[in-house]
Amino acid sequence: MPTTEQKALTVEKKPSKSALGISVVSIIIAITAIGLSAHLFYQSYTNNQQFKTLSTAIDANVAQQTQQIRLLQNKISQLHNNQQSQFQHTMANVSYLVHFAHLNLAIGHHPTKALATLILVQNEVAPMQNDALTAFKNALNADIAALQAAPIVPTHQIFLQIATINERIQKLSALPTQPVIASQNTIDATKSNDKSEPWYRRLLESLKQVKTLFIIRHLNEPSTPLVFPALEMTLKQNITTQLNMAQWALLHRDSTVYISALQTVSQWISQYFSLQPGSGPILNQITALEKIQINVALPTLNNTLTALSQINMGSTVGTVQPILTQPAPSVTNPAPPMVNPVTPDQKNKVPNTTDTQAPKNDESSVET
Repeated sequence: MPTTEQKALTVEKKPSKSALGISVVSIIIAITAIGLSAHLFYQSYTNNQQFKTLSTAIDANVAQQTQQIRLLQNKISQLHNNQQSQFQHTMANVSYLVHFAHLNLAIGHHPTKALATLILVQNEVAPMQNDALTAFKNALNADIAALQAAPIVPTHQIFLQIATINERIQKLSALPTQPVIASQNTIDATKSNDKSEPWYRRLLESLKQVKTLFIIRHLNEPSTPLVFPALEMTLKQNITTQLNMAQWALLHRDSTVYISALQTVSQWISQYFSLQPGSGPILNQITALEKIQINVALPTLNNTLTALSQINMGSTVGTVQPILTQPAPSVTNPAPPMVNPVTPDQKNKVPNTTDTQAPKNDESSVET
């Protein structure tokens, strides 16, 4: 039978065994917590190192992308500047050609040259797609159509005809140089018939032919004054001067001077060289030249010049300045620890507030 003391010892030993069990369980839990904490710390350290590596790579990538963006922006700016420079160069050529065509038309009176110059301008601006050139192209096309429909004076041909007339006039003479063919034939026939006759008959026939030595004729031509050689040379020089004046008037489209000079030449030829057989065709040619209208109404290029002056060279093609993007700030603060998802048992054993916040902080840090 156990005594009272033994019962008391037994009662005291039972609590000691339960306390020992609790201590062992506590130690096991502590060791497990320490191991789990060590594992979480190692994993957080590893994730932090990976984040630093990723952050460095992102910073390098951002810097590289920023440099590429800067280069692209500079290239775009250079292309726009080149485009503006090319546009200004093209419009400078166009302006020169248009004004050159205007001078040929207004001063030189050469619609053919002006038309050829405007066609060059049309080919120059045809491939240019720009709204600012629409009015200019329309005015240019209208002026080209007007020049194509305008009458053309054959200036070069008329100039050469006047020069040819001058050469033909210089070969004319104020007096006939050829003998009368009918009288000469009569004299020759009389001499040939007298050879077979006796001398007394030849004498009689010679006396009868004395009247053939004096011939009176009526010429159905106006009388021409007697011109000495020196006066004839002076007259031809004056005719050359008048024809040169007609050529000058032809080049300057002065119809009054042109007609006056030709009429003066025609009057002098009729007065001094009418007995020459070559004067008739010359007078007919001069009359035909007088009928040519040399001062025809030519169109103007005012519409094209006005449209050209309204083109704003500076605002047509704007200059684009390079837009440099600022590099993203580098991440210097370490990210919160990233842990793998734990099981519900581990959450019950070791509560950790960073488990649910780590992914959110990591995502936000990567975005920045």
